[in-house]
Amino acid sequence: MNFYKLLYVLPMQTEGGAPAGDAGSATGGSGSFLFVMLGMIVIFYFLLIRPQMRDQKRRKEMIAAIKKHDRVVTNGGIHGVVASVSDNEVVLKVDESNNVRIKFSRSSIGTILEPTPADQS
Repeated sequence: MNFYKLLYVLPMQTEGGAPAGDAGSATGGSGSFLFVMLGMIVIFYFLLIRPQMRDQKRRKEMIAAIKKHDRVVTNGGIHGVVASVSDNEVVLKVDESNNVRIKFSRSSIGTILEPTPADQS
C-alpha cells in the first residue's frame, strides 16, 4: 500500500468503525477534545506560567534586598558598588580613583554579585 493512501485510510478506520448513519459517533469526540485541552492548559501552566511567576518573585526580592556596599551589575553591563539606596534609585560608584558615581533606577540592576574574600576582609 502506498504511504499517501495509508495517511487517508488510517484516520477513517480509527473513528470507531461505526456506520456513517450512526448518530453516536458524531458526538463521541467532544469529551476527549475537552480532556486534551485541559491537559494542554495544565502543561502550559507548569512549563511556562509557573516558572515565570517564580522568576519575577525572585527578582523582586533581589531588588528589594539591595543595600549599601553591594557589588552589582546593571542590565547595561556596568559594574559598580552601591554607594547609596533610596526608594526608586541606586547610586553606583563605578571608579574608586576618580570617585565616579552614576545614578540608576532600582529596576535597572541586573544581578547582585557575591562578595569575594578580598571584599570581606
